Amino acid sequence: MFLFFLLFNAYADASQLLPKCCQVDEEVHLNVTFQCRRDVGRRWQIFTNETQFFSRNVSGVCNDAFNDKFTYFGVKDGSKIEILNSTINTDFLSKCCPWNYAYNSVKHSCEESKQDGIFTGVFRVGLPHCSVIEDITHGHDNPPFQEINNFNIILNNTNKEISKNNYCRDKVSESLNVLRICLDDLDVCDKKRCIRKCCPDGQSFVNGKFCKNTYVRGIDLEFIGNIENPNGSHVLVHGYQGRPTILPRNDKNHKLFKNGTFLENYNNQTQLFLIHDGAYCIEHAVKKTKKLNIDNYALFLILPLEIKAKPIPLKIIINRYLLCISCSFLFLTIAFYTVSKEIEKLFGKTLISLCVALLVTFILLIYLGFHQAPPKKICLILGFILIYFGYCCFTWLNVMCFDIFWTFGSPKQFKGFQKQAQDKKRFFLYCLYGWGFSLLLFLITLLFYFVDVLPETVKIHIGETKCLIENPYGNFADIVFTVIPIFLMEIVNVVLFVKTIMYCLKVKNEINKMNDNNESSTSRKKKFNANKERFLLIIKLFIIMGTSFLFEVVSSFYNFGKNDVTKYIEIIWDILNSLQGVFIFIIFACKRKIIQKCKLRFYKDERRTSLSSGQTQTTSCGNNLKTT
Repeated sequence: MFLFFLLFNAYADASQLLPKCCQVDEEVHLNVTFQCRRDVGRRWQIFTNETQFFSRNVSGVCNDAFNDKFTYFGVKDGSKIEILNSTINTDFLSKCCPWNYAYNSVKHSCEESKQDGIFTGVFRVGLPHCSVIEDITHGHDNPPFQEINNFNIILNNTNKEISKNNYCRDKVSESLNVLRICLDDLDVCDKKRCIRKCCPDGQSFVNGKFCKNTYVRGIDLEFIGNIENPNGSHVLVHGYQGRPTILPRNDKNHKLFKNGTFLENYNNQTQLFLIHDGAYCIEHAVKKTKKLNIDNYALFLILPLEIKAKPIPLKIIINRYLLCISCSFLFLTIAFYTVSKEIEKLFGKTLISLCVALLVTFILLIYLGFHQAPPKKICLILGFILIYFGYCCFTWLNVMCFDIFWTFGSPKQFKGFQKQAQDKKRFFLYCLYGWGFSLLLFLITLLFYFVDVLPETVKIHIGETKCLIENPYGNFADIVFTVIPIFLMEIVNVVLFVKTIMYCLKVKNEINKMNDNNESSTSRKKKFNANKERFLLIIKLFIIMGTSFLFEVVSSFYNFGKNDVTKYIEIIWDILNSLQGVFIFIIFACKRKIIQKCKLRFYKDERRTSLSSGQTQTTSCGNNLKTT
């Protein structure tokens, strides 16, 4: 063995390419002894001036492919052969396809293409060890990377270093090359469309569900009609875990959407899956038996090895119960304002309208929390109802902000029947805005959903992965139809608050200048204090709902589930959002005035019942005396 190492180091020090142990199209395999056989896998391609070193009957060192690895062998007298565990780093080029093949960037496969020139060296073909592979096509003269030591590269746009084991390069056409890189995780699927391929890179199903090196198969998305945007760019995710079951080519119960989500209808149960779930994969399959004759691409449904219930995310479990609590407190708020007759006042009516909008929204969210994957039609209907009442929540907050602004700013105050008539007129106008303007926004959203006139960047998607307007990478429909309208309402609220504060300061200065003993001054001061208290309550409500909206805006741009810290921040924020009903009850119902009115109402009802009962007993006694 020592002799083998001496010979090996001598070759390495001389920087000479070692001879190949077998012929060019062969590899080494172990069958009692080390022998040469035809290289079917072609993962390592070695081009040297010297080949067939095993058959020379001499001592020395050679290299070749063995068990899909580049391996050095020590040979003594042509008969004794051993593997050398060398620590020397082997220089090799990473080529995406075998020699005399070029890369097809559409099918992610290899096709025959005569190579120019004569090459001497070592190729490692493909990336079979990579789970996620991204293709970067570029011109010959502008590569997106820089080469550094030991054939490693650095990407120009991210400055990320990629080792030679985690990338490959190849020719696409006369003017284009491709750089294919291994990715560590599925984060890229948040930004780009990902498609799941059953077998590793360069392999396909042969004779059943056995992945073999074929290179020329790749992936074809046009073989079946229920794959959206089959010619669009995508990142490949390789591998599956479970039992692949082939689906008929005319199957319409399953669909692969353009954002990478997969609709599965199995055993009369419809579910939507993300790329992370691994619910499907696509592969070329070859199998010819009496029962099955297939030589084509196929869509495979991945069934679990063991039927287990899919775990529900922690935040959904927490939210659905907190929303139940929140709904209870919204009911209590409505009950308190009804019993205390505050609902007869204009402010009470606007607050109850807001509570009703929030209540319907929360009830629908509770249903979706307990039914994770409703049928698409139900999901679509619930999504549209949620969109409408979501608008209503913020339009009624708008109304409350305007109402307090109008109360402070209006110089003329009505009393008695005039005030009642004025309040009815104002509430009618408030309803036109609160329910009507929300309906207008909703109808615009509905129109653009069913009429396919918008470009893909703002096209509305509902019911594919969630029962709301979705925000896949490159699509801004959620921002256009939800974020921007509500953001404009919030800006209006801020402007109204600023103007109301200015009115507050102005009225306060006027009151201070007046004589404290003046009856008009005292009356105005009481009214000012009451309006100021209501204004502070609305500011608190604005902060609660505004904070919730702010988080929704941030979460539409950033995935909080990426790491543990932001994941728990999202849970805490969701808890606060889910408790909006509790906060509204504390702010508006837990007031001494409201509680006293409720107590007085119950006391009067009890007294009336008691008096009625006493009168009944007295009448009964009188009748008995007359009879006697």
